[in-house]
Amino acid sequence: MNGPKNLILCYWVGLGQGTIESFVASLRRTGFAGDVCVCVEGVAAATVAALRAHGIIVERAAPSAQPRMAGPASRYFTWLDVLARHGDEYANVMLTDPAGTTRAADPFASPLPADIVYTHGGCRLGESPADHDAVVQAYGESMAHNMRDCALSIAGEVIGTRSGILRYLVAMTHELSGRATPVTGAIDRGVHNYIVHMRQLPDAWLGTSPRPGPLARAAGTATDAVLAFYHRERDAAWLPLFLGSLRCASETVSVHCIGDFAPDEQALLSRHRGTVHYAPAVMTEIAENVAHFYLSKVLDQLGADGAEMPEQVLVLDGMHAVFPRDPFRNATLGLSVFCEGPGGIGDSAFNLHRLGHFVMPDEDRLQRSIISSSVMRGRLPVVRDFYRRLLAEFLGRANLLTVPKVIQGAVNKLCRGDGVLFPVVAHPNGAEVYFDLWPSGLAVDDRHGVRIGGTVPGVVLGTQTDSELMTKLRIDLGLSDA
Repeated sequence: MNGPKNLILCYWVGLGQGTIESFVASLRRTGFAGDVCVCVEGVAAATVAALRAHGIIVERAAPSAQPRMAGPASRYFTWLDVLARHGDEYANVMLTDPAGTTRAADPFASPLPADIVYTHGGCRLGESPADHDAVVQAYGESMAHNMRDCALSIAGEVIGTRSGILRYLVAMTHELSGRATPVTGAIDRGVHNYIVHMRQLPDAWLGTSPRPGPLARAAGTATDAVLAFYHRERDAAWLPLFLGSLRCASETVSVHCIGDFAPDEQALLSRHRGTVHYAPAVMTEIAENVAHFYLSKVLDQLGADGAEMPEQVLVLDGMHAVFPRDPFRNATLGLSVFCEGPGGIGDSAFNLHRLGHFVMPDEDRLQRSIISSSVMRGRLPVVRDFYRRLLAEFLGRANLLTVPKVIQGAVNKLCRGDGVLFPVVAHPNGAEVYFDLWPSGLAVDDRHGVRIGGTVPGVVLGTQTDSELMTKLRIDLGLSDA
C-alpha cells in the first residue's frame, strides 16, 4: 500500500466482545487493509488482550475533563486525542459506531468527494423525534424548529481525510464543552446536526446522491464573485453598506453590480473595485423578477471568460445586505439555497400562491420551509445550469412576470423537486444567510460580534439600514458612517 494507511475509529462502552469481532471480521472480508482502533471505557484487561490478538488497536478512554458528560459525547474528546497523537500515520479516517454494524464494502474503496462526508439519515430532522429532541436539548426549541426541514445526518458515521476529521472533531468538542448543564443522553446527535447545517465546515458534504465533482481551481482564475441587481428606488440607501461590508469581509472577491447607476454611484462602485453591468430601470413591483434574467446574462458572460472565470458565485436579486464575514468561507459542493425562516410554504398564502403558478402543491411541499429567491450560492457551472432551468419555467408565460416576486414560486418548485442533476442544499435561516425581515425566534448574541443562532452568517438581509442589528453590524465592521 502506497502512502499512509486508512483508519477506522470506534468507541466501545458496554458492548459484547463478539460485536467488535464481527464488525472487524466483516471489514477484513471487504479487503480493507487499514487499521481499526477501538477506544474502550470500563473494559477488562483480558478483553483488551483478546481484541489486540485480533489485530485491533485498543486505546483506553481517559475520563472526560468535562464534568457530567456521558460516553456518547465524551468519545469526541478521546477521538481527537488519538488523532492528535497518531494522525500523521493515516490518510483518511472513519468515525463509526460498531454496534450491530457489519461492512459490505471497504469504506475507502472510492475516492472521497470532500474532506468531510456526513451520512444521510434518509429523512428530515423533524421526522426523527430522537434527533429533534437532541437538538432541543443542545440548542433549544426555536433552533430545532428552524432546522426541522433539514436532512437528517447520522452522527454514528462520519468519514473524511485526516485533516477534515480533525476539523470536525475540533468543532464537536468546542460545541460540547463549557456547558452549564449536564451533557447527557443523545445530545451529541443534536450537536452533530447543528454543525452539519448551522456551522458548516469547509469542504464538507452531506452524502446524498449524486456526488459532486472535484473542487479543483484552475490556475489564473479569479477566486469568487458576488453578483447583485441594483434598483435605485429600492436599494440606494443600501449601496454604501453593501459594498463597504463586502470589502471588509474580503479584499479578493470580485463584485459585479447590474443596474442603472448614476455617476456618483458608479464612482462608489469604482472605489470598491466593482464592475458595472448596465440594465435599464424597471418598476419596483417586478424588479425581483426581472433581476434574475439580467443575473443569468452576466453569469453566462463570466462563464465565457476563461481568464477571469470565478470558482464560486453568490447571486443576489437586491442589495439589502450586509456581509459580517466572507460569504465564501464555506465552499458549496452543489447549489446552496437559503430558507427565509422556520415557517412552511403552507403557512404563507403569499408563497403558496406563487408556487401554485408552477406546480400543484402536495402535502410534502406545504410542510417545507420557504426557499428565498433573493440569494443563492454555488459553483459557476451549477448556478448557470440552475438559471437555465429557472428561466425555462417562464417560456411562453411572460405574463407571470407581472406578479410581484413570482420567481420565488419557480425557485421553490425546482429546489423541492427532482428536476436538477446536482445536490441542492437548503440552509436554515441564520446558518449562512440571515433574513432579518420578521421575528425568527433565533437569539442574536453580540457579545463577541454578531452571532445569530450560534453562528456568524455570511450575509444578513434586512429592510431597514438603521435597525438595531444593522447598526450593530456597522459598528462591528467600522462602517458607522456608511
